[in-house]
Amino acid sequence: MKSELKEVSPTQRELHITIDGAVLKDAYGRVSNKFAKQANIPGFRKGYAPVDVVRMRFREDIKSQVLQEVVPGQVGDPGT
Repeated sequence: MKSELKEVSPTQRELHITIDGAVLKDAYGRVSNKFAKQANIPGFRKGYAPVDVVRMRFREDIKSQVLQEVVPGQVGDPGT
């Protein structure tokens, strides 16, 4: 993981974070499965919709949840 902090102005900072792809892939799989177990999608019994269908339907929610899980654990000392 690599992070970089830039000073944009005296009152603003810009943080750039690089996260390993394997970490994101694992988190994406975990979150997708969690959504699939709770999803109520027409045509499927609750909790039995295919993960691919759940990923298409809840794309933004899954993305948000993955970022909430991964980013806090990756942000450390800037410049590492």
